[in-house]
Amino acid sequence: MKVIQTVTRLFQQKGIAFVLQNTSYTGIAASLIDGKTMHTLAGMSIRKKGKMSSECRRRLEETWGKTLYLIIDECSMISKTFLQKFALKIKQARRHGDDDDWWGGLNVIMCRDFHQFPPVAVGRSEYLFTRTEDETTASHPKATGRKIYEEFSIVVILREQKRVYDEEWLQFLRRLRNGCVTLKDISMLRSLVLSPTCNNKITNSGWQDMSMITPRHAVRLSWNEEACREMCSSSGQTLFICSAKDCIGDCQLSREEQLNVKKSLAVKKTKSLPDEIEMAIGLKVLVTYNVETDLDITNGARGTIMNTVFDD
Repeated sequence: MKVIQTVTRLFQQKGIAFVLQNTSYTGIAASLIDGKTMHTLAGMSIRKKGKMSSECRRRLEETWGKTLYLIIDECSMISKTFLQKFALKIKQARRHGDDDDWWGGLNVIMCRDFHQFPPVAVGRSEYLFTRTEDETTASHPKATGRKIYEEFSIVVILREQKRVYDEEWLQFLRRLRNGCVTLKDISMLRSLVLSPTCNNKITNSGWQDMSMITPRHAVRLSWNEEACREMCSSSGQTLFICSAKDCIGDCQLSREEQLNVKKSLAVKKTKSLPDEIEMAIGLKVLVTYNVETDLDITNGARGTIMNTVFDD
């Protein structure tokens, strides 16, 4: 990330930022390098299937027509099939280059650490660094994706990190990365574990600025509720509790209509919206899906509620 940020600043200083595109598979990673998600850059909709609109194609051709360099970050999360589709979209948008040139004459740099996150929701056969029997068929998307990956022949290995300053934690991460953690490491990790009933701990000074992780939805809600009330108590801010109301016009839903709404949400596998939302000025929030990558409002982005505006 630091290297990409430095390269981007250099292009900006020379007044040629328009020839460089930065991208990543996830929104939060793309926002950190002043880029866009791969889906956005290639006009690949996650939800919609089918042909690309003429307006979308025009914007892509305009963007990629002047681009000379592309940096792809966190490519360990990219599957072979997705890489093939992404490269094909870029080549079509650029409209030039040889048939064997997967990127349409573009200079491409891929940054990755394969000890980090793997591709999303696919098996090991889709990992860029693996070879499978499916790839014996040249037309198979996996085979094409693997071939595109193998054409990256120049490798630069970075041996100095610039992000972690805690030496003990850094050494632990290095052992974890190579699969050789010690009993001391495990003991250290267990000391950082909170039980679901230890809400009083999160108000202690040592935990107030920590990022806490839980796989349990109920625990997350309990922690958020406790932290919210503690913040309001210590800062003197007012806690607003906003109740959700389903209405048809000015009339509230009947009991039967409410049940039908819940059933339809369950069928669509839509995440249930909360019946109440608690908020206060100064409260920290976390975005849970990509809203607008260009504005850094992406899945994983954090912020603080600065003000509230009430509807008369």
